[in-house]
Amino acid sequence: AKMNNSICLDYSNRSGSNDTVYNINVHSVAELFVILFPGIFLNSLVTVLVATEKKLAKPVRLVLINILIACVFNGVAGVMIDIADAIISSNPSVQHALYFCHYFTWHLQTGGGCRTLSMATFAVVVYRIVRGGIRLIKTKWLVLELGTIWIIAGLFNMAVFSEAVLDVKLVKGFACSLGIHDHVIAYVYTALYCLLFGLIPYIITIAIPVVSFCQIKRNSITEDTHNQKALLKFCLFLLIGNTMNFIGQIVPIIVVVIAPKVDAGEVVLILEGTLLYLSLLPTPLIIIIYFRAIRQKVVRLMKCKRKARSNLFRQQERANRTIMATRADLIMTL
Repeated sequence: AKMNNSICLDYSNRSGSNDTVYNINVHSVAELFVILFPGIFLNSLVTVLVATEKKLAKPVRLVLINILIACVFNGVAGVMIDIADAIISSNPSVQHALYFCHYFTWHLQTGGGCRTLSMATFAVVVYRIVRGGIRLIKTKWLVLELGTIWIIAGLFNMAVFSEAVLDVKLVKGFACSLGIHDHVIAYVYTALYCLLFGLIPYIITIAIPVVSFCQIKRNSITEDTHNQKALLKFCLFLLIGNTMNFIGQIVPIIVVVIAPKVDAGEVVLILEGTLLYLSLLPTPLIIIIYFRAIRQKVVRLMKCKRKARSNLFRQQERANRTIMATRADLIMTL
């Protein structure tokens, strides 16, 4: 049973108004086709391009792939949530099982946490390259570190399955939302989540590149200084995506905590989804823009696509000409 001291409003026994149903339905469909489907495709494409690009150092490739996979992980969760919300809000006879809400929330929280920790890991990897060179980074240990990130994020966010910690519920009876119970355990979890998957990784992604720049200035004697500076600049550019991810992960939780008496379930739901899903887009776009080898691959793919379209158009024209000629021959024969 749900705890009576929840500081979030319980919507599970209320039927949603037509306006609320319409708003969430339209918003879910818009998110799917404007953000999520393009975001998943873009992240998947760039993952393949990064994985097959041998010019990038292996440690850099591994961390970037991990970040992109976390983006896809989040995107898949978003697709499941929006499809479920769109179906349920347009068909009142269908009920949203609460355990799916728990799973969707875990899926999103885990993916978002992995992204922030992976970006912090990328900053650490760049710093180690600056300090001691690429050879000092052992691939097997880096893979182990990245795997540990997923394990930590997954296990820590298992708390969403406990109603003593978080109040995962239905907004207006048909859309999943996250609430915080007025309980010490809930506040401890929220504070730890914001620190471990928000503030600390975000500070690391800012502080370590700055320290690395200072390190290069003091010891700018290596031949690879130009490449190191390029990596550091890219590390700072990744802050754009990390900032959006940080906002999407943390802001909705803070809103729920500081505004418990406000009937803002729908607003928080839409805010959380929009911010979190928009954060899927900057990272693959920055990778394409910043890494010339990846950008060249994308250009080649676009050229191949145009060429394929052109060839298809020519084949259709030839087929049409053949059909017209055959018809003309038949008419002449008759």
